[in-house]
Amino acid sequence: MLRGKSPRFYDRVNGKHAGVVYVFWNTHTNERYTGKTETAFRGRLYSHNSCIKNEIYDADFYKEVRANPSHFRLGVLELLDLDAQDSSEREVFHVANLKRLGFRVYNCNKGGGGGYAIQEKRVFDPKFESPSKLHNLSPGRDRMKTTPQKLYPFQSPGGTKGFKPTPRGKKKRRVVYAIVDEGRGTDSLPRTKYYGRTARKLIERSTEHSSRARSVTPEDKEEKELYKEMDSRPEDFSIGILYEQHTHDPPLRDLEAYAQRKARERGEKLYNSDRGGGGGTVHPSKRRRRET
Repeated sequence: MLRGKSPRFYDRVNGKHAGVVYVFWNTHTNERYTGKTETAFRGRLYSHNSCIKNEIYDADFYKEVRANPSHFRLGVLELLDLDAQDSSEREVFHVANLKRLGFRVYNCNKGGGGGYAIQEKRVFDPKFESPSKLHNLSPGRDRMKTTPQKLYPFQSPGGTKGFKPTPRGKKKRRVVYAIVDEGRGTDSLPRTKYYGRTARKLIERSTEHSSRARSVTPEDKEEKELYKEMDSRPEDFSIGILYEQHTHDPPLRDLEAYAQRKARERGEKLYNSDRGGGGGTVHPSKRRRRET
């Protein structure tokens, strides 16, 4: 998958996919380089192509591609669902699997943290765990909100159930969002919320929540308090964006975990069953035990 006068990798099939574990292999030496991206695959390949073109990057992998571009091929090992899978964990798995199968690898570590290539656009900052640093995650950009500024109701005035973000809002992706229960809480008491994250468009994730609430089963009512309440009180629920991830921000799962942690510090009651980064809602009996 190299073309042009200078070596350049491309993928016409999966170029737009966000969430890919990929591999470059040297067909003459059988060495492999495994990488991952949470952004569009073609953007990551553009970064690799820039490193190949610019000789300041002198890693063995790039030097060998420059010297013998016809020896290299590109392949996709796995297309990821970023809402359910951790890209770093999957990269680590594939690097370890190649080693187990006896292949030599160009990767300078076990995977999951970059390698010879340009760093991913969103780089984990060790200072992230310092609360004083988190109120302004991206200097000059939006701050993490306690309640979404723009809320999209679950039930329309005509009685139709389903979140319907505005044309601008529904296109937002890589966000931390909150489903707000207006029926629980007052001006002095925080409202009950469900915190979530998605790397996809907000409309896609909100549609999934809407579908679960509209077609809630008896089993769901027992296990998912959020959908049970949305089904019985649709007029009280809305969804909105708390934070849109920017370049150099921590991973989405860490942003969601931070939002939940700050909410609990404020005394909010949450529908989430975990501490963030993994989804899930609370069984009512568990909530009662935890609140007593």
